Amino acid sequence: MKYIEILENQYFKAFLDKSNDLIRVIWFPESEHGTAKEFIELNNSLFRAIKVKRLFSDLREFNFPIVPHLQLDIVKYTSKTLIEAGVEKIAILIPNDIFTMVSVSQTIDEIEDNIGFQIDFFEDEKKATEWILN
Repeated sequence: MKYIEILENQYFKAFLDKSNDLIRVIWFPESEHGTAKEFIELNNSLFRAIKVKRLFSDLREFNFPIVPHLQLDIVKYTSKTLIEAGVEKIAILIPNDIFTMVSVSQTIDEIEDNIGFQIDFFEDEKKATEWILN
């Protein structure tokens, strides 16, 4: 895979792999200082600008437990943008923090139930990469 850095902010860095129609987002520990509104806006601006079929989200350092009412907001306000961007498949490297992992899992389950993306969770980066590319 050949990545081109397309965005960096205080919460994550995003890369594009055109040949595999993929965006990879690597979250930083500083995400603990963000808000759901900021994350929704950043996600939506990224996927309005670039259309891809695959999203590889590295949440190992993501440190923002998502409370239930915010989970619904995230599903409501990001799902449409992901659909419009053409995303079909999402691989997620799970967060290291157990509370964040559970909240992310619940949020993603809501997205999967409502939208029907192919989504899978991984602890191993190599397995996630193999899955997302097949």
